[in-house]
Amino acid sequence: MKKLLFLTMAALLATACQKKADTTNALTTENTTQDPSSGESTSPANSLDAPAGAPIEVSFTGGIDPKNYTPEQEATVSINRFPNNLNEWKELQKQIGNRPEGAVMLQLAAFELYYRHTEAGTEAIKLGNVESNVNSVLRIICDKFGKTQYNDQFMPYLIGSFLEGAEPTNAYNPNKPYTIRVRTHPAHDYERSEMLKGYVLYLQVYSSGYDTPWRGCDVIKQKGNEFYTVNNCPSMYTGCKDIDFECDDEYHGLD
Repeated sequence: MKKLLFLTMAALLATACQKKADTTNALTTENTTQDPSSGESTSPANSLDAPAGAPIEVSFTGGIDPKNYTPEQEATVSINRFPNNLNEWKELQKQIGNRPEGAVMLQLAAFELYYRHTEAGTEAIKLGNVESNVNSVLRIICDKFGKTQYNDQFMPYLIGSFLEGAEPTNAYNPNKPYTIRVRTHPAHDYERSEMLKGYVLYLQVYSSGYDTPWRGCDVIKQKGNEFYTVNNCPSMYTGCKDIDFECDDEYHGLD
């Protein structure tokens, strides 16, 4: 019954967001060029099989030890581009999902995929998060990254704010390859969870979009799961600072 309720709630949230996207699609012409500021896209919002791109290249520096807690232990994760369909996201999960810091990058990749293709991004959120966290994430990112015609919460540059080189003063346009900095919480040891059947790792990811730049992202590798998934991350999708009003540039989106 609990499993059925979860699936029903996730489906309702996805349907609500899809209706918003469908409304926008009806108001815009087909095959338009993607404009990050307006939300228009070349691909349908529900595409699960958008065209694939060049191979996604991954690199790490440092590393988060999942067995032994060390305060402020840091790692970076870099990718040359973001997944453009669900299969690419799954392939990226196979590459980096076995590392705690990889789960954080996968969450951002799911956000970006949601922005590009709502249905595919929804499925990535389901795969990259603990079941109990899925609805909380979808409820908020529906407005942050969903393509709606009238939405004062729409801010696709929120994703860019987590990437190295992005600042409010340069319209959150990051350096390439796309790199995130992840660290362990400075004062919160790992925690054993009987309910979740694993150890919760309290991590933080750096963002230039907030006065408090280190944003929480708790991850866990549950018993029987091959990959780390996100257990809790509300500070990753709360509204960030607007693009600086003195900046003459605009957010260009991500590859």
